Amino acid sequence: MKEKMIENFPLKAMALLFAIVLWIFVVNINDPVQTGTYSNIEVNITHQEVITNTGDTFYATNNSNVVTVVVRAERSVLDDIKAKDIVATADIRELTLDTLVPIRISIPNYEGKYKEAYAAPHNVQIEREKSVSKSFPISVTTIGESDYENAIGELKASSESVEIAGPKSLVGRIEKVVAQVDISGLREDSELSAKLILYDGGENEIDQSLLSIKPDKSGIKVQIRLLKSKTVPIRIDMSEVSVAEGYIFSGITHEPEKVQIQGEAEDLTQIREIVIPAGELTENDVAGKIERTVDITAYLPEGIELVDENAKNIVISISVDRASTKTIEIAIDAIENRNAPEEFVLDFGDNLSVPLVFSGKDEELEALTVERLYGKVSIDLKGITKEGSYELPINVENIGECRLAEEAKLSVIVTKR
Repeated sequence: MKEKMIENFPLKAMALLFAIVLWIFVVNINDPVQTGTYSNIEVNITHQEVITNTGDTFYATNNSNVVTVVVRAERSVLDDIKAKDIVATADIRELTLDTLVPIRISIPNYEGKYKEAYAAPHNVQIEREKSVSKSFPISVTTIGESDYENAIGELKASSESVEIAGPKSLVGRIEKVVAQVDISGLREDSELSAKLILYDGGENEIDQSLLSIKPDKSGIKVQIRLLKSKTVPIRIDMSEVSVAEGYIFSGITHEPEKVQIQGEAEDLTQIREIVIPAGELTENDVAGKIERTVDITAYLPEGIELVDENAKNIVISISVDRASTKTIEIAIDAIENRNAPEEFVLDFGDNLSVPLVFSGKDEELEALTVERLYGKVSIDLKGITKEGSYELPINVENIGECRLAEEAKLSVIVTKR
């Protein structure tokens, strides 16, 4: 059997190839009728004035104005027909049942060359409704970021409002009309084309295909004026805040610490910081944490504004703690006698030293030693002009965050030389 199959194999192979070529030739000669399907063909609805002249409008429901077209023609013709060659038309004058408009299919460049062409579905289903027109103000929004050195100053749309006409139910849903402009990388004042977006009360975008908008939405432009921006620190004047006896400041913070401001370049160069004056924080004998919120816009120079208006409120927190104390014995000889009259002699009696009680943070007190006090402790004899016994206050200066927890005095007898 195997020997018979391979006998004259070359002749058998040539016969098979010849049969295939002959079949292809016969098919091409016959050019049989076949069916072609073309999707997403948009229906052109004509004579709309039949409805619109009555003050009504209409729209296709269930997306029935986009159809699939079936064409029967010889295979050679189908190979040439493209979707763009097909015209689907629905004439409102043929409206039936007040909702259905039959769809007619034509292929102008192939008239007489195809057997049949029809749409699926066969009708455009429409919904008829009263037409209304209403004016809406335009607000401007931006997307993207301008050049990092610039901030958006003024935004102005080429039209303050638009007139929108269409089905009453659809126009009634419009809550807001926005001209959206992309400012990505913008470096100078510009006029840019905007995208007009309609929103309902739930911030959902509304389809505009059934609406008529004047001026034409493609013609809306936005003029953009740029300002220079700069980030500056905030400084708080604490001169009118004092803590209660036995307490010390443990922390003073404010948030944010810096703000971004915008304005003309020459004005920005004059600004190094924004100062919140002492009058905003007048607090005496503070013995616990306090917070204040200050609106910083009142302290911006004229012509300067915040890039982000939400950053205007500065929250200031002041914390105090009970102070620790430390007693240091300071030798009488280490106390400087300032403004001592040359004609008098000072006598401190039997006292060789005097105790000084300091308050402050633990780490500050630990670092405070007798050696650190040399040259910083003194009494002042200014105004003493006669002999006598005096109780003079002891002054201590330049010892950081520490301070005298209680008043210290030194007894001195003044006599003439």
